[in-house]
Amino acid sequence: MWAESPGPSRSWKLGNPAAKKRALIVYDPDPFYNLDEQVSRSFGQALADNGMQVTVASVRAVGKSPEQLIDLYVFCANTYN
Repeated sequence: MWAESPGPSRSWKLGNPAAKKRALIVYDPDPFYNLDEQVSRSFGQALADNGMQVTVASVRAVGKSPEQLIDLYVFCANTYN
Protein backbone atom coordinates (compact mmCIF):
# COMPACT_ATOMS: atom_id res chain seq x y z
CA MET A 1 0.00 0.00 0.00
CA TRP A 2 1.38 3.42 -1.00
CA ALA A 3 0.47 5.12 2.28
CA GLU A 4 2.56 2.60 4.24
CA SER A 5 5.71 2.95 2.13
CA PRO A 6 8.85 4.30 3.83
CA GLY A 7 9.10 8.07 3.82
CA PRO A 8 12.00 10.20 2.62
CA SER A 9 15.28 10.65 4.47
CA ARG A 10 15.26 14.06 6.19
CA SER A 11 17.05 15.47 9.20
CA TRP A 12 17.77 18.81 10.89
CA LYS A 13 20.14 19.91 13.62
CA LEU A 14 18.89 22.49 16.09
CA GLY A 15 20.58 24.26 18.96
CA ASN A 16 24.18 24.68 20.02
CA PRO A 17 26.48 21.88 18.75
CA ALA A 18 28.58 22.31 21.92
CA ALA A 19 25.60 21.71 24.24
CA LYS A 20 26.17 19.08 26.94
CA LYS A 21 22.75 17.45 26.47
CA ARG A 22 21.61 15.87 23.20
CA ALA A 23 18.16 14.86 22.03
CA LEU A 24 17.08 12.76 19.07
CA ILE A 25 13.52 13.15 17.80
CA VAL A 26 12.44 10.49 15.30
CA TYR A 27 9.29 10.73 13.19
CA ASP A 28 7.85 8.77 10.27
CA PRO A 29 6.88 11.13 7.42
CA ASP A 30 3.24 10.98 6.41
CA PRO A 31 2.49 11.05 2.66
CA PHE A 32 -0.74 13.03 3.18
CA TYR A 33 -0.08 15.46 6.04
CA ASN A 34 3.18 16.59 7.56
CA LEU A 35 1.84 16.99 11.09
CA ASP A 36 4.43 14.59 12.60
CA GLU A 37 7.24 16.63 11.05
CA GLN A 38 5.75 19.91 12.27
CA VAL A 39 5.25 18.60 15.82
CA SER A 40 8.76 17.10 15.90
CA ARG A 41 10.45 20.26 14.63
CA SER A 42 8.48 22.48 17.02
CA PHE A 43 9.29 20.27 20.01
CA GLY A 44 12.92 20.11 18.88
CA GLN A 45 13.11 23.89 18.69
CA ALA A 46 11.70 24.17 22.21
CA LEU A 47 14.38 21.77 23.48
CA ALA A 48 17.08 23.69 21.59
CA ASP A 49 15.81 26.98 23.05
CA ASN A 50 16.37 25.40 26.46
CA GLY A 51 20.00 24.48 25.89
CA MET A 52 19.99 21.10 24.15
CA GLN A 53 21.51 20.05 20.85
CA VAL A 54 18.69 18.40 18.94
CA THR A 55 18.54 16.20 15.88
CA VAL A 56 15.13 15.82 14.27
CA ALA A 57 15.17 12.94 11.80
CA SER A 58 12.87 10.74 9.80
CA VAL A 59 13.05 6.99 10.43
CA ARG A 60 14.98 6.46 7.20
CA ALA A 61 17.51 9.21 8.08
CA VAL A 62 18.25 7.72 11.51
CA GLY A 63 19.58 4.56 9.91
CA LYS A 64 22.12 6.64 7.97
CA SER A 65 23.32 8.74 10.91
CA PRO A 66 26.56 8.03 12.75
CA GLU A 67 26.10 6.75 16.29
CA GLN A 68 26.32 9.34 19.04
CA LEU A 69 25.51 9.59 22.71
CA ILE A 70 21.92 10.68 23.23
CA ASP A 71 20.41 11.86 26.53
CA LEU A 72 16.79 12.03 25.36
CA TYR A 73 14.98 10.01 22.70
CA VAL A 74 11.57 11.17 21.45
CA PHE A 75 9.46 9.15 19.02
CA CYS A 76 6.58 10.83 17.21
CA ALA A 77 3.97 8.53 15.69
CA ASN A 78 0.64 9.57 14.27
CA THR A 79 -2.57 8.09 15.60
CA TYR A 80 -5.03 9.68 13.21
CA ASN A 81 -4.99 7.03 10.47
